[in-house]
Amino acid sequence: MIAAVLIAALLAWQEAIPPEVLRHVERGQVTELETLFAGAPTLTQRKLLARAQANRAAELPEPLREAAFQDAGRRYRAWAAAISSARGGSPEQQAVALAEAELEHADMILTRWSAPDLDRFSLQPPGSTGFDELRKRLEQATTFSAAAEERLRPLLEQLAGSDADLEEKFLALGIFDRVQVLRRDAQLQRAWLRLSLAQLGEDDPKRRADNLRNAERLFRTLVDLLGKGPARTRCRIGLARTYRIQGRTAEAVALLRSALPEAAGFRAAAQIRYEWGRTLIDAGRFDDARAVLAPLARLDPADMTDDQQPGLFYVNLAQLWDAYSYLLESRLLRRQAATSSARDSLLSQADRRRATALSRFNQLAGRGRVWEDLVDAYLAGELDVAAAPTTLGIAELLFIARREGRAGDWPRAAELLDEALRRQEVPVDLLPDLRFEHATALALTGATRPAAARFLAFVEQHVSHPLATRAITRAYELQAELADASRSADDYRAVAATLATLLARFPEHPDRLAATWWAPRALEAAGDYAAAARGYAAVPPQSEHWQQARQRANACLLADWQARGAPADDAARLARALLRFADDAAVTGQDPDLQAAVRKAILDAAELYQVAGDHPAVLRTLDHPGLIGGGPDDTARQSGLRIAGLAQLGRFEDAARLAQTLLRLNDPAATTRTLPLLQAALGELTRREAAGDEQSLAALANAVLPVFTLAEERLRAAGQTAALRPVLFGLARLQFHAGRFSQAEETITTLLLAGEADIATRWWQARILTALARSAPAAERPARRTAALAAWGRLLPTLRTAAPERYWPARYEALRLLAEDGRLAEVRQAIEQERVWFPDLGGPPWKEKIEALAGRATEAGPD
Repeated sequence: MIAAVLIAALLAWQEAIPPEVLRHVERGQVTELETLFAGAPTLTQRKLLARAQANRAAELPEPLREAAFQDAGRRYRAWAAAISSARGGSPEQQAVALAEAELEHADMILTRWSAPDLDRFSLQPPGSTGFDELRKRLEQATTFSAAAEERLRPLLEQLAGSDADLEEKFLALGIFDRVQVLRRDAQLQRAWLRLSLAQLGEDDPKRRADNLRNAERLFRTLVDLLGKGPARTRCRIGLARTYRIQGRTAEAVALLRSALPEAAGFRAAAQIRYEWGRTLIDAGRFDDARAVLAPLARLDPADMTDDQQPGLFYVNLAQLWDAYSYLLESRLLRRQAATSSARDSLLSQADRRRATALSRFNQLAGRGRVWEDLVDAYLAGELDVAAAPTTLGIAELLFIARREGRAGDWPRAAELLDEALRRQEVPVDLLPDLRFEHATALALTGATRPAAARFLAFVEQHVSHPLATRAITRAYELQAELADASRSADDYRAVAATLATLLARFPEHPDRLAATWWAPRALEAAGDYAAAARGYAAVPPQSEHWQQARQRANACLLADWQARGAPADDAARLARALLRFADDAAVTGQDPDLQAAVRKAILDAAELYQVAGDHPAVLRTLDHPGLIGGGPDDTARQSGLRIAGLAQLGRFEDAARLAQTLLRLNDPAATTRTLPLLQAALGELTRREAAGDEQSLAALANAVLPVFTLAEERLRAAGQTAALRPVLFGLARLQFHAGRFSQAEETITTLLLAGEADIATRWWQARILTALARSAPAAERPARRTAALAAWGRLLPTLRTAAPERYWPARYEALRLLAEDGRLAEVRQAIEQERVWFPDLGGPPWKEKIEALAGRATEAGPD
């Protein structure tokens, strides 16, 4: 009784399945369903699990689909086996339930598993092979479908009789309507399976003819049975395709012509037009076929509306066969010419048709790699790819060049395209493709600069062409590569100019927003700081770089000022401009990035006032309310500027007292709060080190040394080792710049003994030892030089890869010490060895300095 209830529930037309379960089935969430269906699943649950697995498999990428669909097949078989083993239901209910399971299994194979392969087959030219697995699957689906129909046949035969009680029985069992529906489903399924198998080709012509006869019979039955609507339209298309394969052109055309007005939507109309055109092509009626296909062949897939998108597959098929029709006609004309008195005329026509075919195929190949592969398949054996370029037509040159490019032979592709572009009369429709492909080939052969120029020329010549968007993109990408390699200002200006063209002439370009940011970046790299600042100011708020752009605009204003010699007269004016920006931006909102930009502008303004010599303005600026809320870095910089401002006003004691007052507080956190001041001082120290102003460095060192000394004492007493180490490092640098080389050596040695052996620490150790060697009494200098040389020697191998920017300064100092030690032969030998691998000797200023050393060593003669 329970089994009977289960089978009856399975056959119910509307099943009471919870929405949550249906969602899991639709999304292919098999694991979630198995959790919900804990224990032995019911028949309905087995069906849902099989459906869910089929849905999951359909969404998986190609490498995973096969195994997933096989698992779905196992689940369908398990569902059918469970129905077969169920007890208590009537034989009729069980037969209908099994038929439903078998038909759904077959439908999964046909419409889910095999559909992508059937589409791929449809896109291939006639005679394509490699679809054996697809044929096996369809034969398996045919077996399931036939088995279902066999189960239904006795029931249908009984219902065809005059036994009214039997009809009542079937109604009571809930299978009367279901039997009729399943029969129609089986007929439709088997019709498409038979037709698909016939299309795939059969080794046995008789079996192929049988499949076509069966498909015709089934489609004709369904067309007569179904009322007007999409289902009947699809059956008429299937019947027309069957007629086409059988060579019954007139019947197929008549059927399709009558079906077109009934098509529901663009997709159905496109399919009918493709089938109609394909039928005429197979019959050799090429002009008629092209007229039928014209509404589809003229469409640009990129411009298709949302309503048209469902028919894209048939638009693509129509365009392929429109192109292929010219090639087929060319071949037919050549065969006719062999036995015709009008041989020359027919051959001339054949050549024109072939040229048209190649031109259209080349246009299709320009859509991307999938299309390139398809075109290759349609033109297989049509061209002599090894022929000399001068013997080939222009369309042939373009096609073969594309093929060679896909194979990676870009020099050969460039040669072929160069030959095509030298021809006197290049077809207008091929010229843009030739120029674009030529530029592409040049780029991929390493001819980056000529390629960039050709892409730019393409934009000027074909700005409205669909490829122009890609051309402008490739142009600026290649120019950016050139600029990054050369670091040439002119190359960066070229990038900026191309991006300006993009912004001016390509309003829909996908990189447009990014270009508003990268154009000023290129101008900045070129050193055109004023123009870059204007560009950054034009970056729109919707750009992800907007806040950065505002900051870079200020940085470029500063850089422009510095590039003009950092005139003190302009410093105050620039400071006021930055403060106006800060005042405007500070009231626009609470965005953290904007507030950071405000704080930076204020601190930059303070530094500019410092340059202008308006030290009171420095301190006033540091009291700006926009600095409130800054992080440790801002606080450190602010404190360093305040100390520097006090010092530049001659208030060194005030500066020291400010720092020392904080350090002497009993509050344990006082030292931590003082650390940003020390960091600011080190930041200023670093900036002055980069400037190379020894006098300024010494003044700064003497001003802040007391603060560092006191901070070291407090941190050491508190046992704050982590905080102590950067203070010791800064202290060593300050002692060095203050000329206290012995103290600096003790400090740096303390760091090294504590395990701080990083590059920066060892770099300063070597500098300090070098200074000691030069400042020591004459008797101590040789030993000191030996120690300094040893320090540089330990450091140099690491610098080459870990800190290349420091390698040449270190190399110069080591060579200079050797020279001071009188070891001039070693100096000459070392420099000669460096030249072998690094002829530029690190570039300016190190090349000039090292060559000066080499000159001194050479003048001194051999040791």
